[in-house]
Amino acid sequence: MLIAIDANVLTRKNRTGTEWYVFELLQEMMKLPLAAEEKIILYTSAPLEDEVFKSLPAGWSIQILKWNLKKGWTHGRLSWELTRRSPDIFFSPAHEVPLRHGEAKIITTVHDIAFRIVGGVYSKKGQKRHAWATARALKLADRILTVSETTKNDLIRVYKHPEDK
Repeated sequence: MLIAIDANVLTRKNRTGTEWYVFELLQEMMKLPLAAEEKIILYTSAPLEDEVFKSLPAGWSIQILKWNLKKGWTHGRLSWELTRRSPDIFFSPAHEVPLRHGEAKIITTVHDIAFRIVGGVYSKKGQKRHAWATARALKLADRILTVSETTKNDLIRVYKHPEDK
């Protein structure tokens, strides 16, 4: 079973909550043994500088997907890779599901929906972008992870999303 993970947020110089979530989650996941048939590939647009990623456990690898444009890596380059070599599972820990993802089952994390419930936090453009990405993630994902019961309840209440997902 091939599990692909979008680890691109870890290429950012300044880390905020989402980046730290991804870093800590991957660090803990690497402590767990994989079954003989399992493989995990981390997709990034540049090398990961953290020491923990210099020597990966058995079954883990990093693939750098080069992209010469300033924007569009997730929906352009990552989409292309997932379509070309579809994993069994694709995990997007930052709720952005690529436009194309082959036949992969999708797991994503939704951190919050503050753009919908807290006024003045996001620009109009930011609100639209997050609303589009979140609605799309909820529609496409086979499983949704939330970082709190509050976010889970917000998704059920605001988006009328089924609790069993």
